[in-house]
This record gives sequence, structure tokens and C-alpha cells, in this order.
Amino acid sequence: MKLKPIGRIRSPYLKRSDCPKQGHEQGLPAEILLEEQYLSAANGLCPGQELLVLTWLHQGDRSVLECHPRGDRSLPCKGVLATRSPDRPNPVGLHRVRLIETAGSRLLVNPLDVVDGTSVVDIKPVLGREAAVDWGEQIPAEEGELLRQTGRAGWQKGLLSGFNGNLSLKSGQRMIITASGSAKGHLAPGDLVCLDLAGGHPHGNIRMSSETPMHLALYRSQPLARGIVHTHPVHLLALDLAGKGSPLDLPLFEAGLFRELFAEVEPIRPGSRQLARAVAEAAREHRAVYLRRHGLVCWEENLTRALALSEELEALARIKLHCDNLDQDTKGLSGIRY
Repeated sequence: MKLKPIGRIRSPYLKRSDCPKQGHEQGLPAEILLEEQYLSAANGLCPGQELLVLTWLHQGDRSVLECHPRGDRSLPCKGVLATRSPDRPNPVGLHRVRLIETAGSRLLVNPLDVVDGTSVVDIKPVLGREAAVDWGEQIPAEEGELLRQTGRAGWQKGLLSGFNGNLSLKSGQRMIITASGSAKGHLAPGDLVCLDLAGGHPHGNIRMSSETPMHLALYRSQPLARGIVHTHPVHLLALDLAGKGSPLDLPLFEAGLFRELFAEVEPIRPGSRQLARAVAEAAREHRAVYLRRHGLVCWEENLTRALALSEELEALARIKLHCDNLDQDTKGLSGIRY
């Protein structure tokens, strides 16, 4: 059996150590340069199409049978067939990419996490239900889908309604955030925008959320943050407007548990630089920041946990409102004479 390379990769990664562990984490665009005799085999490929690219990882160690996942020695060893390690008996790489542009023998794809000069063994289209939604420039399909699912869950739980609130996640040196005017319970292509974390420059012509500066400032000040959920929880806001105190005043174990994670910011105009600075400062020590008369910002190591924290605090606010209402009803009944 002999494999014939059909092309080679022109990549910004010059050493194996430069490559991200997975392409969707920090992967960059790369070029596939097809051999002249295989150009006709690429007829029918179209920009925007999802492809599976098979490569021969020539720097892989074919004698390795077990490894620490992601090279992390704190994790127990696994057989290489249970990992995506490039070290394996037959070092074939499998990469899910999107075709950005075609020009003669050149195919520009994104993202591709291999060393410059790696051989391409085959290319196959992703078909049918396996094909992922194109969420926009520099937005991996998996991360777009995660934002869609989180927005849907937040809407179903009543934490998000209509067009309010916003969600974001950190992807390498980029941030992906919901666009202005997007219905968070029904996110679709065109509703997400990707920005560089350092400069805040957007990829593509997408309407920017007014709260983008707040998300950027939080990620810059809190390196552990990977997902941010900004919601408008009804019961938490009702407590604030009614002047009934904090949901963390309850004599519950959960209230004590979340008390150290919670901070409040006095009313500041939404979308302002002042609000962005205040939230970023509070987020250095707290994972949940309540914006008085506005909403709740929660950050976590992933988006799912950030939404769960928002849900926990809203549940406590609901309990406190019920307790206060019960106290009022009890006081009213105590004055009734039978």
C-alpha cells in the first residue's frame, strides 16, 4: 500500500510546537497547494463549503502507543487511538475546515493546525446533516453552535427575552459575541461577530453589540474567563427595583456559597466605557457582577457554567421574592379577627 500526496500545506506554523492542540482553538487559515496532475479532481469545490482534509503528519512518532492527552502530564495516559495525538502508528491527520477561496492550484481553508510543508493525502466534502452552519468569518462551527444552544437555553429559562442581553466566548486570541439586535433564543448566521481581543477589530461587516467594550474589558482583566453571559433576570431586577435587598441575604446554604462570587455595580449607562471599566474591575475578584437597574454579568471557564451561575442567582432572587410575599400575606392575616 502506497499513499500518493495530492498536495502540500503552506502554513504559518513552522514548528510542531507552534500548532494549537485543536484547530478550532486557535487555528489560522492555511493554503493547500495541489499538485498539477490533481487539479481536475478539485472541480466542484466551492467557497463556503465544509471539507475534511486528510494529511500525513510526517513529524509524528510512529512508535508511540500511549500518551498524556494534550501533552498534559497531570492527566493519565491513554492509548493514542483514544486521542487526537499526532504520534500514532499511522499518523494520518483529520481536519474539518471551511473552504474560503480557490485560485488555480491554491485552496485557502480555515482553520488548519498543521506544520508548513505537511502532505495532503485526500480531501472530502462534509455532506448532509454533518455539514455545519457557516456562522461567519473566523467563527468555528462548533463555537457558533455552542452560542446558539446557550442563547436558546437562556431564553427558555427566562433569563433572556427578545433582543436583550448578550453572550460571548473567548476563542484563542479572538472573542465571538452576539451581534446587536439578535434574538438570543433564535440565533442564526449573521447574528455573531468575531473580534481580535487585543485591538477589538471585527472580522466582517457585522452590527456590533453596544456591550462589546464590556466583554472585551472583562476578558482582558480576567484571564480565566472563557465565556460571558449578560442576562436581564426578571426576579433579580424586581428585587432591586422594589428595594428588597439581595438574593444572597437568604439563610440558605446556596446563598452563602455564591456570596463570595457576587458583586454589585451602581447604575451606569449601558454600553459606556465607564460601565466596561467597572465590570472589568469587579470581575477580577468575582464571577457574577450585578449591574443595578440593568442586568447580570457572569463569567466562567466555559459558557455553559456562566449560564448556570446566572440561573442559580435568579433562582435565589425568586425564592427571596416568594418569602417576602409570604411575610406580607402572613402579616395581613394576623390582623384578621374571626
